[in-house]
Amino acid sequence: MGTRKPEDSRSIALISHGGAGKTSLNETFMFNTGLVSRMGKIEDKNTASDFDSEEQKRGISISTSLATVPYRNKTLFVLDTPGFADFVGEQRSAMRVADGAVVLVNATAGVEVQTQSVWAFAETFETPAIFFISKLDKEHANFDSALKDIQENITEKAVPLFIPIGSEVNFKGLVNVLTGRAYTYKGDGSKDFKEEDVPADMADAVSAARETLIERAVEADDDMMMRYLDGEEITTDELLAVLRKAVCSRVIFPVIPGSTTANIGVMQLMDMIVDYM
Repeated sequence: MGTRKPEDSRSIALISHGGAGKTSLNETFMFNTGLVSRMGKIEDKNTASDFDSEEQKRGISISTSLATVPYRNKTLFVLDTPGFADFVGEQRSAMRVADGAVVLVNATAGVEVQTQSVWAFAETFETPAIFFISKLDKEHANFDSALKDIQENITEKAVPLFIPIGSEVNFKGLVNVLTGRAYTYKGDGSKDFKEEDVPADMADAVSAARETLIERAVEADDDMMMRYLDGEEITTDELLAVLRKAVCSRVIFPVIPGSTTANIGVMQLMDMIVDYM
């Protein structure tokens, strides 16, 4: 029997208001790592998480399900929780045992009632978290509006690590504001993407977002904070290391846009879980 090291495991609770896409995200995790050969759909009643007949009938999660997802020599234990208030005990139990959380916020609806309720559990248990602004490919999706909603109604510590390329039907990828790399997808549901330079028309937005992210991240390290305030150049590798420290200590909650059904941004989210949680 092999030895499992704690540092090689991530236990992550997926939490949100109902309908934000938790089960679809879990399905995409499994598809991207080869655990399933095709992504199931809620409407087709064939997702791995919602296997109970009552869940399939109602089209919602009722109980928390667990998926064991191997990725980059790590093991992700993914807890897909129900999103409706009737099953709040399931959400709290999952948050009680999770090391981290992915908080999904629907880009077409913003922060909803149950989003705030489940966030209270993250505060109670002092859980590090990533915000995943989902459904960026849907009509009326608005990343900036959803981000502002999170910052005003959930936590001002929510800071974009990625910003989207396009929106609604034109949503095709995202940019890592810290590394300055863009990732574009075909939008056909495959996990494959192209890594490119930042689009020229996004340069100013990326620069502004990067500055905000760095200002918040260095708060987790006094020495780096002093270097930053003194105007000293800090390398990207140093920033990546302090970012992990900032996320784990809940100094910041990084934000990433994406779409589970189009499989855009999910690979980058999985990397964030491995690197920063």
